[in-house]
Amino acid sequence: MRNLTVVDFPHRHDFYNLIYIKRGSGTHDIDFKRFDVEPNQIFFMNDSQVHEWNLSDDTIGYTLFFKKEFFEVVEKSLSLQALPF
Repeated sequence: MRNLTVVDFPHRHDFYNLIYIKRGSGTHDIDFKRFDVEPNQIFFMNDSQVHEWNLSDDTIGYTLFFKKEFFEVVEKSLSLQALPF
């Protein structure tokens, strides 16, 4: 996450986002609901969800972006909409 451009306003993406917070603190607003950020935390965001970060300077984490089409190529028998998250 260190190399990501800081976007400090609510925004959305057209891809799915798996985020692992290894260290740090702050808040993560997803669809205008606030979550406290803690070490060893995972967020999974659907495409088109609105989100905004407010993270401490010592935050370290990793993110994986993928489009719906990528998932459908990997696992054709499953639909992303059928998953419980």
